[in-house]
Amino acid sequence: MSDDYDVIVAGGSLAGCAVAILLGRRGLRVAVLESHRDPAFYKRACTHLIQPTALPTVRRLGLDTAIEAAGGVRMYTSMWTPAGWANERGAGHPDRHGYTVRRSVLDPLIRKIAAATPGVELVLGAKVVGLHRDGNGRIGGVVARIDDAETTVRARLVVGADGASSRVAPEAGLRAVSSPNRRSCYFAYFRNVPVEEGNFRVWLRPPDALGLIGADDGLTLISMLLDAPHVREFLADKENYLRRRFADVPDPPDLSAAVRVSEFIGARDKPNLTRRRIVRPGLALVGDAALVADPLRGVGCGWALEGAEWLADATADALTVGDTDGLDAALRRYQRQHRRALWPQQFLFNRNARLAIPPWGFRKVISTMASDPQVAELFWPVVQRAAPASSILTPHVLTALRRSSGANRDAWYHPRTAGSGATGELPRRAEQ
Repeated sequence: MSDDYDVIVAGGSLAGCAVAILLGRRGLRVAVLESHRDPAFYKRACTHLIQPTALPTVRRLGLDTAIEAAGGVRMYTSMWTPAGWANERGAGHPDRHGYTVRRSVLDPLIRKIAAATPGVELVLGAKVVGLHRDGNGRIGGVVARIDDAETTVRARLVVGADGASSRVAPEAGLRAVSSPNRRSCYFAYFRNVPVEEGNFRVWLRPPDALGLIGADDGLTLISMLLDAPHVREFLADKENYLRRRFADVPDPPDLSAAVRVSEFIGARDKPNLTRRRIVRPGLALVGDAALVADPLRGVGCGWALEGAEWLADATADALTVGDTDGLDAALRRYQRQHRRALWPQQFLFNRNARLAIPPWGFRKVISTMASDPQVAELFWPVVQRAAPASSILTPHVLTALRRSSGANRDAWYHPRTAGSGATGELPRRAEQ
């Protein structure tokens, strides 16, 4: 490899490879430094949803045809409410859907596309251990350990795409604010579990949430986001606990022939992370290095791809002409776009992750979407970012929301979890 590029990307997963592909297509020289040596390496702790908001980016990258050729399936959300199911399919924008494909398939796939893009060099076994600064203190490259030797690699832009435990972010002085999540996420893959209506079904059973996600190769991911007291019960008898909980939900899935084909994957403490700043002169963060959302929302993969697109579009022109001041202005534009698009949702996610039951407004809206098709047809495109929020401000929607009784707390609780005492709110946040 060379010691000088236009762009160095630290991390060769979804966000890192996506930004490399897009900048490589603009004629820039991009090095993707991935610490793992195995090109088939993938992120294990991920429920592999790509939400419809990211579909335009997926298509631009050429991932849609590749995902479907690899067996990935189109995805629409269905969410249980006391008023019935709120179904995205048929109510959302006609040209918007998501994808579900296991990360063991998706990560090597996008890595292969990146490596085949002219101008992009994928360097496996290259671990970024520090940042290189020029005589004026400006970030101008990285220090990487390659083949047991430390090497300085220079570039006009460094992209930190190295995940939630980013090494690049603290090296650049970009701190994260940690917001606690009262629920822990655990999942496993099963065979012989049909998933009705759209390949993604969610039961909100406060303070927990249960889900089914259809995947490639005929597999189904079964997930549980559990409040702390229920985690102890689950860990004592994992599969039997899972089967008991799903037998208790309204309109339960058929698990009679289900066969588990993976271990249970998950963690007890997965806080949401928000960085107030994600750029420095000569550096930007993308993907989980920039923002980590509540796994209940399933937005991480899509946000990683979208953020990569925003960063590439903002910086490509300045990088092409070698305009340093223009590059810094472009990085600030990227940060503003990232904030405008994702921070309002992240604020709500952080708030909801601390609560035992979804807030009044959410309960009211989602139940009305389940009971009124006209409301659903207006709300789902807004959720998909295919329509402006102002489009839902119609007399019919306002009247339907006012009449809905779906916000009633008791209707959302299941007798098994009601009265468990898990109704308070966790502390808000901590710096790290």
